[in-house]
Parts: sequence; structure tokens; C-alpha cells
Amino acid sequence: MATGCGKTRTATALIKRLFQSNYINKVLFICDRNNLVEQAEGTFNEYLGNYSNYVLRAGKYKHENQIVISTLQTFINCYNDLNSGYFDLIIIDECHRSIYGQFRKSLDFFSCVKVGLTATPCSVSQDFDNQEDKEFIRDTFKFFEIEDVGPTFSYTMEKGISEGFLIPYKTYEAKTIRTSSEDGVTIYKNEIDWDILDDNEKKFLEEIYKDKDEHTFGYQTLERKISIPKRNKSIVKEFKDIMTNGYTDEYGKTHLPPKNGKTIVFAVNQRHAITLAQYFDEEFRDEAPDATTRYADFVVSDLNVEDSQEAKMKIKKFKEEEFPKILVSVDMIDTGFDFSDITKLIFARHIKSNIKYRQMRGRGTRPAPHLNKKIFWMFDFVGNFRLHGDKEISEGGLVTTPGKRKTNP
Repeated sequence: MATGCGKTRTATALIKRLFQSNYINKVLFICDRNNLVEQAEGTFNEYLGNYSNYVLRAGKYKHENQIVISTLQTFINCYNDLNSGYFDLIIIDECHRSIYGQFRKSLDFFSCVKVGLTATPCSVSQDFDNQEDKEFIRDTFKFFEIEDVGPTFSYTMEKGISEGFLIPYKTYEAKTIRTSSEDGVTIYKNEIDWDILDDNEKKFLEEIYKDKDEHTFGYQTLERKISIPKRNKSIVKEFKDIMTNGYTDEYGKTHLPPKNGKTIVFAVNQRHAITLAQYFDEEFRDEAPDATTRYADFVVSDLNVEDSQEAKMKIKKFKEEEFPKILVSVDMIDTGFDFSDITKLIFARHIKSNIKYRQMRGRGTRPAPHLNKKIFWMFDFVGNFRLHGDKEISEGGLVTTPGKRKTNP
């Protein structure tokens, strides 16, 4: 089911029916991120209040409870403490990436009904250029023994939009030379602030430029091997310009992104996230209520245990408080993040995986009646739209990609 259509809610209905019919006594609900565990726990408490649940931590089982919620990372370290018939039902969220390698062994151990949920229903016959996607599809369909028939049930984004359960989107593709080109990003030698580079970065760039004044960096190189501050600043300034003035399409019509709601920025790594958050915070400083309130912040992957509590608090603040308005993410709220107030997505990270791209795109599809949210916007600074062909109405509903916009030098 496409993101925002209620996979977890559907799972709770299934669990409730099976409990009521005495078909099951013990349920395991598997997630692949700590923040998704918390979301699932909240949904179960709301809709399955008569059935006891708990979050598995460090292998401490509460055998008197009926529903166990766990990350795969926690579960694979302690599943051997149980017998193979302990669970009657296992539901695997984000199953397109959660049932391969060492994870599959822990799930195969149990003899019970297994249900997989994913927001990226894909056909077995689809061609994927990305090797990671090929492996996801092959392993997922093989695990559920549906290689020849595909998913048991599929509800697409297109149908969700047409039936009013999801929000359509517009796309804005950056056209400035510092942010986007067909082959990557062209950076002039005199644009680089050499004084702030470390020794490895300086050596890397000196070998590239040598006797030339410009170089086009592939999207996979930027931020991973070298960070160009002026490029990141140009991303932020172009977004601010569009938010302030809108853009004029080839027919002379001006489009303005929604002022309300919140924004997610997809960054490459922690350094990139910190840098972008700083630039966004500085650029939108005039819209913050005071000097101590952050307009933009960052959150990195909760796979780093030391950062998990801080990340949890930042996400909570982003969802429950007015500020920050912008949150820069690295593999933290890119997938599975349930927050309807998102009205803008900014891609500052090149995504090869079509499955992951579609998951990230889904962060904006949830309706928000309290915001009168009719549409959400996606801003692409790294060529993702062209790579994934995201100009088709069949996938996005209302989709527009503007022509080259006039910009001041």
C-alpha cells in the first residue's frame, strides 16, 4: 500500500479480527527503525487497547503480553530464546528490505503465518537499473513464495490520489549551474574555499583540477568525498527565493509553494546535514521568533546508539512544536515517517534506488485537513526527477516540471 494509506492501521484490524476469532495468541510486529517502533506502539495503543503490547528491549521478554513490537536489529540477537511455535503471526513492516541476509534466518525460524507490508509495490517483471533494488525484489518475493504472481494485494499511489486518500504533488527542478546539470554539478575552481578544506580534500581537488578551471562532479562524489560550501548555499538561497517569489513557468503563470506546513531535506551524510541545517537556519533567521529558536535542525540515523535519544527528541520537537520548520535528515525520517504536516520535500541527495526514492517521496502524501493541504511540493537539486522519470501523471497525480527559470547572476 502506498505511503499514507494506512498499512499499520490495516495490520491492527487484521490482528484484532484474528484475536477475536481465537486464531492467534501471540503476535510479533517487526520494524527496522526505532522511531517506527514508537509509531507502531502508538497505533496499537490507540486501536488495540484491549490487547497488551510491549516493545522488546535487550531480549527481555514479557511472556504475559500478547503483542511484541521490535526492531529487526534487536530481534535477531535474541530470537533463539524462544521456540519455533512461540508466535502465531508475524507482521514485517518495510518488508522490501527487512527479510534478507541474517534477518531472514530469524524469521524463517518461526513456523507461523507471516504478512509483509511495504509502500513500494513492484512488479516481478519490472526492470531495475539499481542492483540494490533487484536484490530487494528478488528476496522479498522469494521469501513470500510469490515469484510468479507478485504481491497478494496492492494499492498504488495513483489510486490513493484519485480516491482522495493521498495528496498529489508538484515538482520543482533546480536549473542553476551550481545545483543541477545533466551529468552532475559543475564547480569552478575559484568557487572553492580552499582554506576550509582538510588535507585529503585539498589533495583530491588539486589532482582533479590541475590545469583546468572547472570540473563536473558526479552526484555520488559531492559531499561523500568533497563538500562545496557555495553549492550548498546556492541550494538554500534558491529554495528561499522560490518560497518568497515563486517561479514563472513557460506559459507565464506564477506558482507559489505552500507557506504553511513543514519541510524535510534529504542530505548525504552527517556533515552535509549539519552544514545544510546551519545554512537554512541562517537564511530563514528573520522568520524565527527569537535568536534562540532554531528554524532548521538536523537528525541523523538512529543506528548510532549514542545519537538515538537526541534524534528521538529532535523528531518529537519537529512533530509537536512550531519550530523547527525544516528538518534535515540522513536515513532517519526518509522512510516510514508518519507526519501529515509535511508540505515540502527537498532532495539534496542523489538517490539511485527507485524503491528508496519512492519511499522518500511518500513523506509528503498524507492529507492534513487542519492545514488545508491540497498539494505538496518536491524540490530537486540533484537530478533525481530525471533519473526516476518522475514526470508522469500515473505516479504523482498533479505533476509539473518548470522550464529553465530566469535567475540573477
